[in-house]
Amino acid sequence: MRPIIFYDGECDVCHRWVKWIIDRDAGRVFRFASLQSDFASDLFLHFNKKMTYNSIVIFKNETEFLTKSEAVSFIFSQLNAGSIFCKMLKVFPRFLSDIGYDCISAIRKKIKMRVCPVFNGEEKMLFLNDVDFPAWLSENYPL
Repeated sequence: MRPIIFYDGECDVCHRWVKWIIDRDAGRVFRFASLQSDFASDLFLHFNKKMTYNSIVIFKNETEFLTKSEAVSFIFSQLNAGSIFCKMLKVFPRFLSDIGYDCISAIRKKIKMRVCPVFNGEEKMLFLNDVDFPAWLSENYPL
């Protein structure tokens, strides 16, 4: 199973961030879903996790949900473990990097992007928003 990045589907910055990740994810490591999607609601409910709209959330497996700077660090580690951003996030204590994340999160909806990212057919297949959750669950967690 591939990690799923849940993002705020009502945020222009979040859409840009998703597009940025897709453009750099040559191995197609990640899948994506909006936090406002039925898929997200069903997954969080099934795994008994509280949903938050104030942070990116990465679902790695049934016991591991990453948020805030930990999620960002994981993304950078998967895209380019040697990147300066990945190294910086590993050096800073989590509480400090989470403070930075919270500052950006607090203003993200005030930042208006003029162009909405456009995804091609292959990229659209990376999104799970309209995937039937019970079918996805039986495919990824068979009995």
